[in-house]
Amino acid sequence: MLVLLKALARLSGWSSLVCRLAVVILRNPLRLLGWKAYERWLLTLRLPVGGLALANDPAIVEAVLRNRDGVFPKSSHLTAILRPLIGEGVFGQGGGEAVKDMRKAYFLALAGVPGEEVERVSRRLSREYLARWQAAPSGVAVPRELSRLTIDIVTECLLGGRFTPAQSEAFVDAFFTYHRRASAFLLMCSGNALRDTPALLGRMELEPVGLSLREMIQERFVTPWLDRPEAAWPPFHRQVLDTLRRTSGEVADRAVLEARLLDEVAVMILAGHETTASVLSWLLWELSGGALPDGDRPQAESVDALIQESLRLYPPIAFFLRDVEAVTEFRGKTLAAGSAILVSPWTLQRHKGLWQDAERFCPARWLRKEGAATHDRNTFVPFGGGSRLCPGKHFAGIEMQAIVEEIVSGATLRRVDSTPPRPLGALTTRPHYDFRLAFGAP
Repeated sequence: MLVLLKALARLSGWSSLVCRLAVVILRNPLRLLGWKAYERWLLTLRLPVGGLALANDPAIVEAVLRNRDGVFPKSSHLTAILRPLIGEGVFGQGGGEAVKDMRKAYFLALAGVPGEEVERVSRRLSREYLARWQAAPSGVAVPRELSRLTIDIVTECLLGGRFTPAQSEAFVDAFFTYHRRASAFLLMCSGNALRDTPALLGRMELEPVGLSLREMIQERFVTPWLDRPEAAWPPFHRQVLDTLRRTSGEVADRAVLEARLLDEVAVMILAGHETTASVLSWLLWELSGGALPDGDRPQAESVDALIQESLRLYPPIAFFLRDVEAVTEFRGKTLAAGSAILVSPWTLQRHKGLWQDAERFCPARWLRKEGAATHDRNTFVPFGGGSRLCPGKHFAGIEMQAIVEEIVSGATLRRVDSTPPRPLGALTTRPHYDFRLAFGAP
């Protein structure tokens, strides 16, 4: 296995065709761990360089995500994968005071949008999209459409507008292309990071796709605002500017300001829409197969149960990948400095030692309070934890509740495609293809 992994990584740096094949094989490292990933508390896997550990033990999960000693920073391989897309944006950075300050800007910007406004925008746009979906008797590509919907919600609430329909279609198609080409795990298998990483990134051909996405973001959500008074800027832009001034002094250079705004706006759009769209795609797939909680429950409570169970079984981020910067021992196993450890909500929240009927989509577990009773904060982490807890958790909760309530009350769902989707697993768990559902009258 080690020889195969190393050969794939080396050959991928020489051939785009081999690289595309290797990305498909290695996109999701959980495949290599098999059934053990859902039953063991700590698994280790030897790689061509260093090793990889998978943590399902709640105590280890807490240690890694909280990272109190600073020895588990965000993976440098993941940073390299994200850079063509978000530049120096906060989501791709390892840590430090500047990162903490910028994360505060995200929390403040999101907190500055009243929950009632998030719900109002989410409901209005959901009804707008649903009307169009119901006018398409042959069905619509659900993951693609939900990406467009959630982008519209986050940009209208925080960034001062929306893409045009044509821009929206081009954007989600380009991002799906980026997602399919990316593999941090392939970088981890390279024999010499300094020598092989640039070649591998080049063969993944992320740069041109990332550039296209950034140009669309810049044209619509960054450059137009720079010629307007700051008081008229959207809430997110103002928070980023305030943070830059507080941490770096007056930002006088327009080019520098535009570049920094672009990086952070790219993070907000990409992280703010894709995770929600991924969870809702899986939920609608389940609903189209007849997975509904008891009909005599209050609607809001039932919808919340649907969302919680979707977050459990289909968490939007397959794994949180961290570097190990100092020799560490967990459960009698030594993790060497230079190795990596991942916390996978996908395995943690399907672990047979933590969840009853772990593989079954069962919203009723949350109605019975069984969901809350059988886990602590370190066994249910769809939004991460510690200093990297998702700033948009509350926003996403309101948004998902509104979208699902509108769909459940306003439509019936029928599967047009019968092939069960699989999680991509490279950046998020979004379905591997744009399955189609037909939306009928309620």
